[in-house]
Amino acid sequence: MRTRKIWAVASPQAPSLQILKSHYDNVQVCPDPTTQDLEVIAKTAHALLLDTDITQACTIAQAVRKKSKKILILAQMAHPRLSERTALLRSGVNMALPPEDDPVALTAVLNAIWIGRAPGSKKMQIGDWKLENHGWLIIHKDTIGMRLTLSERALVLCLFEAAGNIATHAQLKHALAEARKHTRTRKAADPSIRHIFSRLKQRAEEYGLDVNVESISGYGYAWI
Repeated sequence: MRTRKIWAVASPQAPSLQILKSHYDNVQVCPDPTTQDLEVIAKTAHALLLDTDITQACTIAQAVRKKSKKILILAQMAHPRLSERTALLRSGVNMALPPEDDPVALTAVLNAIWIGRAPGSKKMQIGDWKLENHGWLIIHKDTIGMRLTLSERALVLCLFEAAGNIATHAQLKHALAEARKHTRTRKAADPSIRHIFSRLKQRAEEYGLDVNVESISGYGYAWI
């Protein structure tokens, strides 16, 4: 999977670019892409990283997204304001990543690309992990698997179906609310998302499994 094509609109010295090059052999750098460059990116790239100012990022994302619905577009921005994040998402960016000194999100996306997951894919598998029995059973490689609770299933399904396997707090809360609204066992004080993932990790350890769910400060959670 190291041969997957990734384009980066960034300075040749950008830390994010160095992370990409350490994982992939086919990384194209274009600090100031032309209209023709954007055509090529839309047709050939598996992913596009935008490590530039908000105006250029939005312009490029919008142009590429019009020509390709499948490409994974990432924006590397240090602490974007809500208005900037909204502008990026409306332009076609899948997610705005944390600063370069917090590589969790970028690593998660790289892992997602490495296993060949396309944004929006409904396939219930991430690498050696897969969901069976309509999402109620999580299996790693050839283990017997572990049955999920209602809340665990809702959150894990959300991560499996999210672009790059990274879900925002809002996406996870919505998935949890949808799963709970038809059950009669709902309590006044339902456990938090953080508590549910913590409990999932603890239960998985009893099965000899290591569930790699990481929190992304100010954004959501990633399955890495």
